Amino acid sequence: MSRYRNLALFLGLAAVWGSAFMAIKAGLSEFPPVLFAALRYDIAGVFMLAYAAVRADRWLPADRRQWAAVGVGAALLIA
Repeated sequence: MSRYRNLALFLGLAAVWGSAFMAIKAGLSEFPPVLFAALRYDIAGVFMLAYAAVRADRWLPADRRQWAAVGVGAALLIA
């Protein structure tokens, strides 16, 4: 990557990351905190699933062992 492209990507990331605090402040005035956090995670999950579906050849777990790992990871993420 060129130096200018890296700088542009960094500035874009900083803008998106910084705007998250303003979005959280605005969202908390409309929704209860737990519901707002759940909505944020749901929206992020949809984007991550779409990204995985586009980038990976096989994005679904292949066997029971992989499904178990996904289930344990999901349970630990929520807990």
